[in-house]
Amino acid sequence: MLTFFKPLNSPFAQMKIFLLCALLVALRSFAVEAVVHDGRDTGSFGGDQKVVEARNYQGRSLKGEKGKKGKKGKKGKKGKKGKKGKSYKTGSGDDYYTPTTTFSSKSSKGKSESYSSSSNSDNAAHPDSLPNSAYRVKPDNGATVFNVDLGNIILSNPLGVPSPPRSYEKYVLSGSGPQAATIDGIPVILVDGYDEGTSQYRVVYCNNLNVGITMHQHGMTPPNNEDGVPMISQYPIQPNRCDRFSFDLYPLNFGTHFVHSHYGWQHERGLALPLIVRGPPPVTYPEPYQDILKRATDHVLYLEDFGSFASDQPDTNEDGFNQEEVQDVLIAGWEEELYGSDGAPPFNFSFCMDPGTDFDVGFRYHLANDRQMNDPHIMRVERGEFVRLRIINAAAMSSYVVQFNATEWGRELPRPTLVAVDGQFTHPHHVDEFGGFWIGVAQRGDVLLQAPQTDGCFPIFARNAMGPLDGIYEEPLFNVQLQQAGVVMCVGKNAKPPPPGTFGDLSEFGEATGFFSELDNGMGQERALRAFFPLEEKPVDYEFLVDLTGDNGFQSINTVSYKFYPGSPRYYALPNTTKSELPVWYPNPIPLEVESGKRACIEIVNYNADAHAMHLHGHSYQVVSIDGHPFSGAMRDTFMTQKGQCGRARICWDTDNAGVWPFHCHMTYHLMAGMVTTVEYTSVGEESIEPWSKMGVCDSV
Repeated sequence: MLTFFKPLNSPFAQMKIFLLCALLVALRSFAVEAVVHDGRDTGSFGGDQKVVEARNYQGRSLKGEKGKKGKKGKKGKKGKKGKKGKSYKTGSGDDYYTPTTTFSSKSSKGKSESYSSSSNSDNAAHPDSLPNSAYRVKPDNGATVFNVDLGNIILSNPLGVPSPPRSYEKYVLSGSGPQAATIDGIPVILVDGYDEGTSQYRVVYCNNLNVGITMHQHGMTPPNNEDGVPMISQYPIQPNRCDRFSFDLYPLNFGTHFVHSHYGWQHERGLALPLIVRGPPPVTYPEPYQDILKRATDHVLYLEDFGSFASDQPDTNEDGFNQEEVQDVLIAGWEEELYGSDGAPPFNFSFCMDPGTDFDVGFRYHLANDRQMNDPHIMRVERGEFVRLRIINAAAMSSYVVQFNATEWGRELPRPTLVAVDGQFTHPHHVDEFGGFWIGVAQRGDVLLQAPQTDGCFPIFARNAMGPLDGIYEEPLFNVQLQQAGVVMCVGKNAKPPPPGTFGDLSEFGEATGFFSELDNGMGQERALRAFFPLEEKPVDYEFLVDLTGDNGFQSINTVSYKFYPGSPRYYALPNTTKSELPVWYPNPIPLEVESGKRACIEIVNYNADAHAMHLHGHSYQVVSIDGHPFSGAMRDTFMTQKGQCGRARICWDTDNAGVWPFHCHMTYHLMAGMVTTVEYTSVGEESIEPWSKMGVCDSV
């Protein structure tokens, strides 16, 4: 799909564009080749040897150019909403924009998929579709095919309360072809990146549902038209259709990533899977870690949360496919805050909240490799074997601390060591410095381990990163602070796994981990990480200020909400929008505009009481300061902010991948509320162009 159009200078040109748009809509089931070359050149990074290596890892050349707010109140034990600190609104805060185009995707029950409380129709045949076989890719083209279907998962004991097993619907992906694999019991997209210059990502996604989907390669740097964001970079893959994603891979793509839908609530419903691009370690990476990386076996720890509910109404979304019930509770709470109620003043967007000490959305289950901790996946290794544990947090809202203290590790590598985050190498970091490896929403981390020299089995826990909630909630909500997932590692052929039920879904430690954003936890770890290939020093061309405002994602980017299609059914496309109206999509009215070949930085200021996982599509950025303290932090694509207090973080990147790229909070309910903006390129080299989202040329198609 085309990403950019040149300015239209004549009626004849406008007519040609109109006809082209009509053709694209008619042929929307297939991807077209990229029109923007996905090259980049980030320049030097250090000493002579490292300069060349950094260009290989990070570089390609772009075609054509070288007052303090009150704490969140305690909420009632019986579901009554406690009042958050109120404040007066300053500035316009207006997020009502007239849509230019309206789309809908109906299920067989007559409701938009994103808001349907029943998904039994998701596998129904689409009445206007040909059989899938008519759209399947020919088997001799070398592409890997992943099918998207509606499956089931059986779970028990939500929040640790004994209960019989229950079956829930959950999206599943199954693949076949050269880039499909199974690691530790789950399907994985596994790409060989060793053959530089010929390596490609070649995956076809086939939609066997009766609703549209999109697929976003999180952490990758594809051409913009293969980024998988509905109506911004991809038309949704229609029912019984397939779409091909094919783009070149470079050393900066080596690492641990994942793929997920960006369409409605589908990610939380399970439409995601790991993506690993294998490649050699940097030749300058310190020993013994470079040698260990060459010898290590890949294993995957894939984390998810499932079954969200509103803390004020814990009976919401009981079937796991009715997230709009939870969103309605959050909308009602935000409207009380925004306009004021019970004598409280309206919301003050310029006031800094204190860090929140409670939660708004909880989850009944936490999963590791699609299993609960009471019946975990068994990860088998040999005595003394080196393991590269690729940890992926694919959860919708939850952060975790992965703990490795249940055994004594190998003699050559006695301390588990982090070597990469978000697919980018860091200087080696011992994870026990902060009690484990802290991983925020949508982040990834590669931890090197050496198995013990003796046979045996032991757990690797991934504990829900939550502060103490004593006195706030009755059972079972109190248990959110103790929830955990994880795997059991068994060393040696003779090691006998423990029986199911040995480890529970609640931590045996009986105390909370603390929140990710605390300095002794995840935020301390973030300050300690150092990029192995930092950005080169150069003048900054663009300085953006992004204030994280509002609450629960509402009016949250500089007091404005902007949503992906199909968005939320109620909040807000137009004033007085009702739930019965169809979702709409419209271009971002206030993007962050850049030109290619520049250095851009964003200063993030968090006025909100919650932490936020701020993700930039199509790029890696460097964390260069936190609360005004500069340092050469990790290269990332997702950064977890601290909670409230107008805490600051500064991220910088090189504008080397032209397109329209979302910058958003990756926490699902914040994203669906509109915690989104876009970075939009306005030129490539000396040629001026317009982002297609500004043109409006397809509005009437």
